[in-house]
Amino acid sequence: MIILKSLVLTIILSTLLALGLRNILGFWEGFCLAFALQTIISFVFSSLKITKEQDIADEYQAEIDELINMCTTTVECPCGKRQLEGVVFVGIDNTFDCEDCGNTFKADISVTPTLLTEPTDVATTFDDLLQKQKEL
Repeated sequence: MIILKSLVLTIILSTLLALGLRNILGFWEGFCLAFALQTIISFVFSSLKITKEQDIADEYQAEIDELINMCTTTVECPCGKRQLEGVVFVGIDNTFDCEDCGNTFKADISVTPTLLTEPTDVATTFDDLLQKQKEL
């Protein structure tokens, strides 16, 4: 349906342009010229749109690949015979199958928040507070 609408609009615009140029080029020459120009312009714009969409898709795929690479790790089977490399995510059942022992095992990921602080010199800080209090 979209192609039919585009074709009808192209024919209408070509006809109007051909009527305007019929004294200079002739009707059919103007019609063919207008139709060809519209087709070429449409092709160029659609090519640019496809290229832009492909660039966005490539960028998205690169981000997904980077995420998967960051989450890839080596997991050792509880039997101790094999180390498996796989993608491990938090909050998802990360199950692995060991071909040596034939067991399926799960790798649990726990997130423990840790506060990062910098040690301060208590004596210097206390002295600074005394100094500020004396100044007030």
